[in-house]
Amino acid sequence: MVRMTCKLTSMLISTGMYNVTPNGKKPLVNNLGNINPGSIYVQKAIDSALAGFGYPFVAIAILFFSFTTILAYCYSAEINLGYVMGKAKQAWPKHALKFSILAVIFYGSTHSSELAWGLGDLGFGGMAWLNVFCIFSYLSKHLRY
Repeated sequence: MVRMTCKLTSMLISTGMYNVTPNGKKPLVNNLGNINPGSIYVQKAIDSALAGFGYPFVAIAILFFSFTTILAYCYSAEINLGYVMGKAKQAWPKHALKFSILAVIFYGSTHSSELAWGLGDLGFGGMAWLNVFCIFSYLSKHLRY
């Protein structure tokens, strides 16, 4: 998988469809003109090799990436919530979790992509801290034996 990713990256770079601009400085390489960085670079690179295929390819790739990422985050969050809740069989925490995930997805999809990435970072960071809490609580239970 790593080899394929590196190969595809080198192929996209070889198309010349990119800019290199350090923060607050003049561009070192300006092949695309005044375009903001993002998925547009990949779209232009694929479009230069396969005309008309770049935009649909990137749209479908982002769709699958976002869908599988949301599934993985939801699964991990639900498992962590189940661990934190313990033997309590209350249904409202799972419903609150699902509602909050849907609300964040809707809010992120109707606003800028920077906000969506920021929300994703916050969610991932929250999940990481919840995992740290679970690991330490699990560790303390097993160190007693």
